[in-house]
Amino acid sequence: MFGLGAVAFALGGTARAAAPEAAVPPPGYDEGQALLGQKRYGEAVDKLRPVTAARPDFAAGWYALALAARRAGNCTEAIPAYRRYAALRATEGEPYFGLGLCLRDTGDRPAAITAFKRFLELEHRAGQEKWIETAKGAIAALEAPPPPGGAAAAFEEAQHLRDSGKIEAALKRFADAVRLDPDLIVARAAWGELLLKVHRENDAVPVFRGAVERNPQYPLAWYDLAFALRETTQYSDAIEAYRHYIALRPNDPDPHYGMGRALMLSKRDELARASFETYVAMEKRPAEQRWVASAKKAIASIDAKGRHDTGVTAVVAPAPTPAPPPPTPTVVAPAPPKVSAPPALPPLPAQAGGSTQPPPMAP
Repeated sequence: MFGLGAVAFALGGTARAAAPEAAVPPPGYDEGQALLGQKRYGEAVDKLRPVTAARPDFAAGWYALALAARRAGNCTEAIPAYRRYAALRATEGEPYFGLGLCLRDTGDRPAAITAFKRFLELEHRAGQEKWIETAKGAIAALEAPPPPGGAAAAFEEAQHLRDSGKIEAALKRFADAVRLDPDLIVARAAWGELLLKVHRENDAVPVFRGAVERNPQYPLAWYDLAFALRETTQYSDAIEAYRHYIALRPNDPDPHYGMGRALMLSKRDELARASFETYVAMEKRPAEQRWVASAKKAIASIDAKGRHDTGVTAVVAPAPTPAPPPPTPTVVAPAPPKVSAPPALPPLPAQAGGSTQPPPMAP
């Protein structure tokens, strides 16, 4: 049976020829393709998003954005990008395979079945038999009732128990779901998040460690792991976890705030100051300005401590109030249920000469 979160595909050969695009691709497209080839998927998404905004008719840009977002574990953005590409290239099967994977992983089983069936209707090229059989297997798994006591059933029951306020019973069933299917990353994430909500950070740490070990491309697990480690005074490990998150989401200011706190608590004041300054420079959202104010207070506190340690007479700023909980990372608010994205795939072939063809289809 085709298992959730267990597939890692790479497609050889070239993609179906697309209708002619503009002779010169929009600015940023070639850079985004290069980042895809380097498996820097979060950065590729950030580079390709403005391409599709500026040229909503540029089909290759939508396909590249969808592929990058899905490989970065961000099916919420990948799904509409696949659908936009499918609307622009109505006779091509490629987008429906990736779309089916994302819909399946976000829990929309009927829509996933429809996408895979559309892929089968459109894909008749020689050499694609492996992907056709994979799609058929996915449909069979999605249409089959979950086995009694299986991981999917345990996860569904855990969610119901959680929503009913039966916390301990929910935690047990989340653990059962992970035991039955270690690759069910959505169950690991929900389990760890519930542990954080009930202030059991020590128990949450191994849950999130398991998630990043199974899928190191899953940003939310790194962010939550960093927070749990920080709350349990494992500052060095927390800093490393924040760095992993930053590598996947370089344009998100939130981890710089949390890393500043971890550095400050581990008495690495100069590095903490740099992290807080980065956060202040990056954070422009009006709703987050209280965190900016908190970061500025931390900077003032570090500066005042430095003046005191060097014997310089100065007016010392008041000690900052206790730090509130960290900001919620922007990429997961709210996060729909999602099964792990497949492991990282081999690099995509280079798009020489400013090609405007979409990258080869890969799930």
